[in-house]
Amino acid sequence: MNVVEQLIWRYQAWPNEQKPPTCEICDNCINRIADKPKLLDGKEEIIKLIEVVEYLTQMGEQIGPDDVVDIFRGGKTAKIKQKNWNTLPVYPTEKRKVLKTKDLVHFALTDLVVRGLVQEDIILRKPIESSKVLSSNIIIKGSGTGIQASANMQTWLYFVK
Repeated sequence: MNVVEQLIWRYQAWPNEQKPPTCEICDNCINRIADKPKLLDGKEEIIKLIEVVEYLTQMGEQIGPDDVVDIFRGGKTAKIKQKNWNTLPVYPTEKRKVLKTKDLVHFALTDLVVRGLVQEDIILRKPIESSKVLSSNIIIKGSGTGIQASANMQTWLYFVK
């Protein structure tokens, strides 16, 4: 039985109906089996990510998602060095244990936006005034009041290799 059939079965199954065997055929299932990811609680690091967002947005600069991710991960990019962001109190001194990869931190930041704990905005600009083309940037606007308490009450489980 493939994954799609399993999802349909879960939706239409009767109580106490025997569960079908797992897929183990599609790429997602094969990779999940091969990678053996662990389901880890990321709440502590989510709170740290919120602290980075709060600190950066209070500085008054336009901050993009990549900036937040790079600072949260302790990146050593030219932009971080140029702006001296590696001296900020929210810049980490040790490696993260749950949100290790750049992709996972981007996912967690998006998770914060979807849950309404972090706000972002899209800025549209004309690169040349007479142009009909627009360019866009996503910026992080900040967070609401009491979001750390709200984040503390939620579940933040992530699959990590």
